[in-house]
This record gives sequence, C-alpha cells and structure tokens, in this order.
Amino acid sequence: MKELDEFPDVTETLPAVLAAGSPHRLPADLRTRVLRAAEVRGGRTSRRLELRSAFRGLGAAALVILVVGLGIWNVQLQQALAQDRTLLQQLRDSAGQQPLVFDIVDSAQSQKVMLRASGPRRPGEEPPYGKLYTNPNFSQIVVMTGRLPEPSAESEYVLFLMSSTGATTRIGPLSVDRSGFTYLVHDTGARAPSFTAARLYLEPKSGSSPQRVLVLTWER
Repeated sequence: MKELDEFPDVTETLPAVLAAGSPHRLPADLRTRVLRAAEVRGGRTSRRLELRSAFRGLGAAALVILVVGLGIWNVQLQQALAQDRTLLQQLRDSAGQQPLVFDIVDSAQSQKVMLRASGPRRPGEEPPYGKLYTNPNFSQIVVMTGRLPEPSAESEYVLFLMSSTGATTRIGPLSVDRSGFTYLVHDTGARAPSFTAARLYLEPKSGSSPQRVLVLTWER
C-alpha cells in the first residue's frame, strides 16, 4: 500500500483509462478491488517473511541445542572412560594376576552395565558408581565399585541380583578399601548369566531389611 500511495494519479485515473480503451464497461468497484487485492498480497508477503524469519530463529535454536547436547554427551563419555580406567587400574592392583577376572572384564565379548548412585548426596560430594561384567563364555560375573563411603562397624554392603527368570541372588558382604573400591567374582553356576536388575544396599550386619539404604542401582 505504501508503494501505491506514491502514485496517486495512477490509482485515480486507472479505471477511466481502462474504460476508454475497452468496449466493455468496467465494474464501478474495480479500484476498490484492485487496492484490496494489493493489500492482501502485501499481507501474504509480510507473513511469508515473518515465517522465514521464525524458521531461521528455530533453526539457530536447534543448532544451539544440538551443540550443547553434544557437549554434555562428550563430557559424560569422558567421565565414563575415566571411571573405567580408574576401576581397571584398581582392579589390577587388587586382583594381581587372576586371569579369570581379566578374561571376563577385558574380553571383546564381555557385556557391561553401569550401576548408578541412588539417594541424596552432600553438596560437592562425588557420587559412587559400579559396573557389572558378564561374558557368554563364563558362568562367573565380575562386579566393581568405586567411591563407596566406608561403612560403619555395624553395617556392610550387600549386592542383590535379579535374573531374567525372576530369581534374586544375595551376594555379600563386600569389602571396601579406603578409596571406596571393591570388586568381587561370583559364580552363577551357568554360562552366559543374564540379569534384569542389580542393587547395592548398605544395611546393618543384623540383616534388618527395613533399615537398608539403596546406594547403587541398575535396571534393564
């Protein structure tokens, strides 16, 4: 409309010129219709520009989210790799030359699940973590944990494993060193053991279950 306003003479004389050059009689509302069509077209163009601008904004936001997400994923991956290196080094120091342990842990066929910390933690405190290793060629499993708080004289760590058949196995107590590291090798009695959940509890040595505290957990 601003462009049409710059040519008032054209818009005023357009109907008369068309009428003089044509044998047909022009509708009386032609000028109004032409101006209205120009307004509608101008509005559509404006909306298209607005949509393009909005899509550009959404694209930029999506790119930022992607970059941030990749950054977070990379940090988590680096943390997991660092935990693996730490646990494996502690395992070498503790297990010595036990070939069975490293056959299960280091094999390309081994499967690993992460046990994550559960429950509240003090601000700035590094959470404990654990890993459960199985191998289809062995009936034994290897469990390692790191950064576990040292239990009191009246409490101990106990691991519960839930198999795919629904059976629950209690393993423990686990001995924890001063750094919070522990590992155990458990023979399930059958090759290629499979589990649906693993939970590590800190419980009284009396075995009173209502006073159990869930420390680490994994569930398929």
